[in-house]
Amino acid sequence: FTIASSTGTQLLTVTQAGNVGIGTSSPISRLSVSGGNVNVSGASSTAYMIEGSAVLHAQGSNNIFVGGSSALNTTGGNNVTVGYTAGFGLSSGDKNVFVGSVSGYGNTAGTSNVYIGYAAGTTGSGSSNVFIGESAGSPVGATSYNVIIGQDSAKSKTSGNNNVIIGSQAGYSSGSSASGVFLGYQAGYNETSSNKLYIANNLTSTLLYGDFSSGYVNINGTNTAITLAVKGLS
Repeated sequence: FTIASSTGTQLLTVTQAGNVGIGTSSPISRLSVSGGNVNVSGASSTAYMIEGSAVLHAQGSNNIFVGGSSALNTTGGNNVTVGYTAGFGLSSGDKNVFVGSVSGYGNTAGTSNVYIGYAAGTTGSGSSNVFIGESAGSPVGATSYNVIIGQDSAKSKTSGNNNVIIGSQAGYSSGSSASGVFLGYQAGYNETSSNKLYIANNLTSTLLYGDFSSGYVNINGTNTAITLAVKGLS
């Protein structure tokens, strides 16, 4: 079955196999479009669907959302979400990038966040954060200005601003602490206080510890209350 223009150009073709072609006489799939753009418009919830799930839509202003149930209800702008339920709760936030299934799931109105990785920043609702890695900053609530990088880094963090936590499981139990710097695998794993510095490569051995509030620095140890403490100095 074909529909042609007055000049004989085929406009629409339906094959015996049930494939539909627009601009092509040999459609190779259920719908093949050749020689032009495809525009989808209508209500704000317009989306491309696969088996009942929205996989691509752009509601709001200058947004692009890719993945089943990704940011379905936003009125914000300049957001990019990629992954199943990425940015699911995003309603009015702006300038966010959420990449990875469940990343940024609970962020509703945050701005200028970058969450990359499965479940990164799952419940985070703050702004100006960078979370990279599987479950990085996963339970973090309304916090801002944090950089959390590494699988399960700050995994139990609930709040606290201005932290730099880099390394798998670094700052794992950091809770509501703020203004900390944790660098290395499991650095500051059990630390819950604010204004701390940890450089380490495992849970039990800390190469460098510091307290920004008091100005204390410990080498090869922690919690010695003097300006500079060196453990094992010979």
